[in-house]
Amino acid sequence: MYGLKTQFYPNGNLNTISYFKNVKSTIFIGFYESGQILMKGNIENDLYEGLWVYYYGTGKLMNKGNFKKGIRVGIWHHYSKEGKLTIEDCKEGVKD
Repeated sequence: MYGLKTQFYPNGNLNTISYFKNVKSTIFIGFYESGQILMKGNIENDLYEGLWVYYYGTGKLMNKGNFKKGIRVGIWHHYSKEGKLTIEDCKEGVKD
């Protein structure tokens, strides 16, 4: 499957956008029912891969970090609802 796929909530707002670059590679964006972005990142071979970014329902940054073959790697940055960096951690090997 190639191209764009969208899913919607019953209220008509976007739920997900998936752009299939090729059979094994997808750019994924998920939304809250309110329409605010929830998360975005890449999926390779059905596993999270590379940088993933998550947001609060207000649209402010919640956390961001990298995955390799579906497993958290490296330093993850976590932010308060006010936008201040609160935690940097390195929980290698946590699968999402």
